[in-house]
Amino acid sequence: MDSAKINEECVEGVIADINQESFTVSMMSGDGCKSCGLNNLCNQKFITLDRKDAPAGLQKGQKIQFEYDKVIQTSFLLYIVPMLFFIGGIIIAKDVLHISNEVIQFLSAFTATAVSFGIIRLIDKNVSKKKYHINVKVIN
Repeated sequence: MDSAKINEECVEGVIADINQESFTVSMMSGDGCKSCGLNNLCNQKFITLDRKDAPAGLQKGQKIQFEYDKVIQTSFLLYIVPMLFFIGGIIIAKDVLHISNEVIQFLSAFTATAVSFGIIRLIDKNVSKKKYHINVKVIN
């Protein structure tokens, strides 16, 4: 399966500088930059990355392309999981606990959603220790 990309217009750049620990990429601006999810990272149009993210033989002036892994999984975690917990909170209050008061059902759903955010926060802490991985692919 191919890696999902954030925005076609802002995934390319040129290697501006390379040293032992890192390399700097000058991002190529396009019309899609304003709507890109990574616009905050490249608003100065230079991104510095760890050298371990680079393929072997990377040279100054080479054109590269970024590929971002796990975009769909992250979106699912942030949007679908809280919604499932919200619906689950209503079902638990209504069908399992047999509560007919809609206010209490809503509070149960709200509490379940808060629990989902706590779980997502724990997952984020574990994932952020490993760093979000960016694939760098040489174009020319």
